[in-house]
Amino acid sequence: MIRRRIITLSILVGFFSGVPLSGGISSTLHDFPHIGDGRGVFTIFLILNQNEEAVTVTISFFADDGSPLSLTFNDQTGTSIQIVVPARGTVKLTSSGAGAEPTTGSARLQATGDVGAQVLFEIRVEGNLVTQAAVESSPGIREADVFVEQAPGTGTAIALANVTGSQIAMRLTLRNAAGEVLTEKEITLEGREHIAMFMDQLFPGTEITNATVHISSSGFVSVVTLQQTGLVLGTLSIVEVRNDKGKVTRCDHAILTHPVE
Repeated sequence: MIRRRIITLSILVGFFSGVPLSGGISSTLHDFPHIGDGRGVFTIFLILNQNEEAVTVTISFFADDGSPLSLTFNDQTGTSIQIVVPARGTVKLTSSGAGAEPTTGSARLQATGDVGAQVLFEIRVEGNLVTQAAVESSPGIREADVFVEQAPGTGTAIALANVTGSQIAMRLTLRNAAGEVLTEKEITLEGREHIAMFMDQLFPGTEITNATVHISSSGFVSVVTLQQTGLVLGTLSIVEVRNDKGKVTRCDHAILTHPVE
């Protein structure tokens, strides 16, 4: 019974992965394509300021449909929270974990100076820590590949968040180990919209063993993946496509056309 409950929680809120922002390099902008809170699930932001002066950090939260999401972290409640990170200091922000059912969405962190940032997800059952996973921020990309597998006792999940304010269209192409196309799926996400699914939900009825998913998007999307085997959570990093024809595949400050106010 406990095992079933844990797996259910991870399906609803998990999809934890490490998709590093250039190996975790400090930045004034960090996107997190998945957050969760409630029913024993906690999201913890860890922020590091390596500067010699204090930095102001604002974190905005978005519901699955892209609308503002109100959450409580430490002593602040709102669709966005603001904190000051001391010079050479760190800040830890922990969600309340309140709610009978988990709330999911995405988040964007913006700072007045470069900071390092990551999220730590925790699942607790009756107050006891069951599992946790650390996640680096995930910059918006337009084209990437990721390894996936779906087998008895093992599953890969993927979370996608539109980091722009406009509608984007994505094509997800599933290939087997020989590179042959098994199936494709088209997804449309409105501005800031977020989805999270396991592979058997995304591609129902398709055998997925030692496969890859190619992501191609008309706009910038933030991506995280998780591989779950039993109660063990493992992370899978995306492999970005480096286009030699000049097509921009990664979002940076200069080309972010829809910043969050």
